[in-house]
Amino acid sequence: ARILDLCTGSGCIGIACAYAFEQAEVVLADLSFDALEVANVNIERHDLGERVYTVQGDGFAGLPGQRFDL
Repeated sequence: ARILDLCTGSGCIGIACAYAFEQAEVVLADLSFDALEVANVNIERHDLGERVYTVQGDGFAGLPGQRFDL
């Protein structure tokens, strides 16, 4: 399964989803580079770097052609 946390901010919701859905790939997307820096720190703190990652972009513009289950 693939999960998108759009406008992720610190990434807390997407990271919680990664814990709830242990087999899922989770994408944390935000327009703000500053927010994504915080999200990346949180991904590292939770040791989820193998299946949770960040994408910078405005809404779905940074995710062309990608599909998500949640």
